[in-house]
Parts: sequence; structure tokens; C-alpha cells
Amino acid sequence: GGNAMMVCTWWTGLVRLATPSQTLTLALRVCVRSYCTRRATTKSLLMPVKKHPMELCKFKSYALMLNAGMIHRAAPGIYSLLPLGLRCVEKLVALVDEEMRRIGGVKMSLPIVTPAALWKMSGRWDAYGSEIFKLKDRRETEYCLGPTHEEVLTVLISEEVNSHNQLPLRLYQIDRKFRDEIYPKFGLVRSRDFLMKDMYTFDTTEEAAWNTYSDVSLAYERIFQRLGLNAVKVKASCGNIGGSLSHEYHFLTSVGGDEIVQCNQCGLASNLELGSRMHLEECAQPHDKCQLERKKGIEIAHMFLLGTKYSQCFGATFDNTDNQKTPCEMGCYGIGISRLLAALMESSDCTDEMMLPTVVSPYNVCIVPLHLAEVQDPSSQLMTEAELLYDKLEQRWPGDVLLENRTHWRISERLKIVYSLGFPVTVIIGKTAKEDRYEVKVKGKAPIPVHKDSVLNYIEDCLDSLSVYKSQTK
Repeated sequence: GGNAMMVCTWWTGLVRLATPSQTLTLALRVCVRSYCTRRATTKSLLMPVKKHPMELCKFKSYALMLNAGMIHRAAPGIYSLLPLGLRCVEKLVALVDEEMRRIGGVKMSLPIVTPAALWKMSGRWDAYGSEIFKLKDRRETEYCLGPTHEEVLTVLISEEVNSHNQLPLRLYQIDRKFRDEIYPKFGLVRSRDFLMKDMYTFDTTEEAAWNTYSDVSLAYERIFQRLGLNAVKVKASCGNIGGSLSHEYHFLTSVGGDEIVQCNQCGLASNLELGSRMHLEECAQPHDKCQLERKKGIEIAHMFLLGTKYSQCFGATFDNTDNQKTPCEMGCYGIGISRLLAALMESSDCTDEMMLPTVVSPYNVCIVPLHLAEVQDPSSQLMTEAELLYDKLEQRWPGDVLLENRTHWRISERLKIVYSLGFPVTVIIGKTAKEDRYEVKVKGKAPIPVHKDSVLNYIEDCLDSLSVYKSQTK
């Protein structure tokens, strides 16, 4: 509306000041400029390019994110997510949201600042110790920046739920969490300010709570499968959160900070905190055939069957079918969203390119027009061709197309950066454009020439083969 009014105003003025042919030419230029402001371009993104030697970073994900301009270190363990990094995180969030909705999860938001009084009631104020960021308001009332939200949500349920007809509930949020890590390092793998999906469930019976535990476990496994991440389910300690049962999901890597033991026969695994004896007791193989291996991993998810620990403490009860007050059976389930992004980068063998799954790539198509001087053809209109292609692609895949327009850089530098970002499809408009052909590079493959009349269908086939827009929920 506003842009159209602007163009009409320009058109009226141009009619009085120019010949018909000049008016048409100038008006079209105005329309193009007006539309161009809506294109996503590398010039419009904050993409600081740095060179951090890979050998100086224990985790390659840290170096890749810094070098690609996805994150910026504000303080030890505290990072800003720059535009490219945030796009990856938002796509991860969308995927997790989809799987949480699939099992009946309902999204909400809980306060970051939580009263210390609740944590003292549950006994976790002292148990967490210095790991919590603690603060006081002007009245000297104590609070903390929530690393988790069992207390505040259980109090909410105790005040708003009183009947079995209001249960079950599967409530979750995706928000920032805070932990004062002793050694915050390695980028998003271990930070003090991080993004997490945490779900809290309330059931009427232990059996129902077990079913919820199973449903969430399957949802987590679907998430990791869709991301192409080989995550290992590990029996774990309940720790400060408590409960009767706990499992973690780990991405195995030699640089991981956690140690697990796993049977190379049945695949059963447990956190080393629990010891190998407990593992042997549950292993499906005869003890003389059970061969345990110690491995390292990055914890990316955690599940707890809480029972009535918090519901009894905070009075989260309901009237059952016999009108008797009964405490809710609870569970809590977390996925480290920002840590998961780092784990996805660690999962690739490539050290100079982010081989992210297509479903979380910052953009699915990047168009790179060469500078006129680089193709030695001053009459070429490569940028115009690139903009026209952008507009066509944007109609098919809104918001997932990027135009690399930093033509003041050498083409070698531009392509190096584009390739390092691991876009699923990159279209290079250069010398072959004279022959009506573009160079199209699919992630992990060499560029090939494609006729420009076929390029849209070719890109669509490539994206389909990479499962970008295929339904993932069948």
C-alpha cells in the first residue's frame, strides 16, 4: 500500500516532467528500487567475517560460527546471535514446535526472574548453590534467573487446576535460561546464557505419566532423526531436579564433556555418573558377552519422571473421580536448542564448511552474480538477472532466498564465504550467462551448468531431494 502510493506519486510528477518513453523508463526504475528494498542481501545482513584458526578452538562449531559471522562473544559464556545464527535457531525452534504440537504440547512463556522463596521451599536454592544467578530487588527480596522452571509452574498449576477434568497438561516453552557455569567455553556448547525447550507435564496417574514419558522420548527421537543426528539415549542421574527416572540424549564426539558407557552388543548406555555396575545389571546380553565401551558425548536433551516431588511440595492437587485430593504426577523434558545447533555442526567431518541439515540452513538458495569487470563484459546485466531470478525464487520459497551482492569483493572471497555457510543450493551467474546458463552448486557437490529456463525446476528438484519442503510428519 505505502510503496504503491509512493510509486503513484512519482508517476504523476514524471508525467509532467518527461516524455512518455522517459516517463515509463523512470517509473519502472522507481518500481524496481521500491521492490529491491525487500530483498534479503548480504549487504543488509550483519555478517562480520573473521579468521579464527580452527586449531585454537576445541570445538569446530565455535570456530565455524565465529568465522561465518553467526555469533559474537559479548562476555565469557555469553553470546549475541547475529542474523544468520538467529535464522538457524528460529528454524530449529519451528521444527521442535511442530513435534511438540504433535504430542499435544501447548506453548507458553514463564518469567525469567523467579522468586527465591519458591526455590527454598523445594530445597533447590542451596542445592544449586553458586550455579544460579542470584539477585535482589530494591526491597532486598531475593530472586534468581531461572535455569529451570519446575517451581514457578507447579505453583501456577496449584492455583489454576483443581479437577481431573483439567488434566493431562503438556506445557512447554522455548526461552532463555541462565547458569553460572564454572568454565564457560567452547561457544554455544557450554554457555551461561542459552536457549532451551523445557516441557512440564501433569498427569492423573503414574501409568499416564509413564505414557507421557514415552511420547516425549519418541518425539525427541523424531527431532534428531529429522536433523540427521545420531543421538544416543543414556540412562542418567536425576541430580538436583529429582524424580525416579532420568534419561539423557547424547551426541557422541571425541571432544564431548560427558562420559558414558555403552554395550557394543545391545547398545544400552548409561552416564558414567551411574557407574558400569548399574549398566551391567540392565544389559540384555549375558554378562560374559557384554562388552562395555567408554565414550564421550555432548548432552543435547534430558528427561525426568518427577513423580509427586514438586506437586506435593507446592500443593498441585486435583479432585479425582472419587473427589479425593490427589497430587499431580509430573515430568520435565528439556532440549538445549542453542547447544543442539552446535552439535549439528560438530556432526560433520568438514572443518571449513557448515554442513548443516537443510531444514535448519539459514537460507536454502543463495544467488551470486559476478561483478561486471570479472567477466570482462561491460554490457552484461548480471545483477539484473540475479534480481529477476531472486524474485522468481522468492515467489516459490518466500523468505529462504539470499542475494550475495557484495560486488566490491573479489569473487574468490565471496564464493569462499558462501560455500563455508553450506547453503543447500548456490546459483552463480557469470560468464555462462551469455549462453543462457547458470552455474548451480548443490551442497557437497561441484557446480554444474543449468539452462536458465530450467533452473527453477532444477532447484526445486534439488531441494526436494534434500527434504527441505517434504512433509516430515507422515
